[in-house]
Amino acid sequence: MTDGIYTEAFECRRDRLTLVNREEEMSSLTALVQDARTGSGGIALLEGVVGIGKSLLLDRLVSALPADGLYVLTARCDALEHDFPFGVVRQLFEPVLATLDEPQLTQLLSGSARTAAQALSGEKLPGDALLPTEDMSYAVLHGLYWFTCNLAAEAPLVIVVDDAHCADMASLRFLTHLARRIEGLPVLLVLSQRTGDEATDAALLSDIAGQPLCRVLRPGPLTHQGVGHLVKTVFGHEADDEFHEACLAITGGNPLLVHSLLSVLRLGGRPPTVEGLP
Repeated sequence: MTDGIYTEAFECRRDRLTLVNREEEMSSLTALVQDARTGSGGIALLEGVVGIGKSLLLDRLVSALPADGLYVLTARCDALEHDFPFGVVRQLFEPVLATLDEPQLTQLLSGSARTAAQALSGEKLPGDALLPTEDMSYAVLHGLYWFTCNLAAEAPLVIVVDDAHCADMASLRFLTHLARRIEGLPVLLVLSQRTGDEATDAALLSDIAGQPLCRVLRPGPLTHQGVGHLVKTVFGHEADDEFHEACLAITGGNPLLVHSLLSVLRLGGRPPTVEGLP
């Protein structure tokens, strides 16, 4: 098998993957979106090991949301960027900011929201230097909160942050600040975190998970039927029960590993049989 085939087999791009055995999680997230649209704030935290399907769930959720009447803000955190303060915040808000004219931006940054400008653009506002560092830090977080409130007054917000365990500290503090005050806002905050990896600040993520409105979702391994569905998706036809059970035993039901295994078989010209697995 050539390096190119290995690369194609293991790349497993999310837009090529099939979401199976995740109806319950998707239903929960869809219901929370509807709650936010009717003015009831909520939080969802997806937890699980790498490959269990957290990112795919978030991608499918975002792609299913209506384009009108809703602000959908997304960010994907990266460990290589966690030293850049408010990097995730800028990922979330910059696409919206780019659509606003000057009067709209001025209105959104009015009042208590004015200090959000520092996080959104690094801009120093007059008088900021007179505030102690700790006070300024809180003022920026609270400014971002009010900026979020002002934006949500225009249309309900769905804020989606993938791999939140890699978020920069400043952004994670803002997400925690928002989570503590989200009740009664037309805002849904959806985060994912990978279990088993070191987090930027595990205590802050635990704080979010412990909020009364937070729904913690832990996608489980694929079922026998779920593996069968992936087999049919990859090969175009079903395999026997023995093969499905063997796939579960090898991969632990991890969707990414199942898909990688099936891709290796298909690209190697092997049929989905137990004899082809070695």
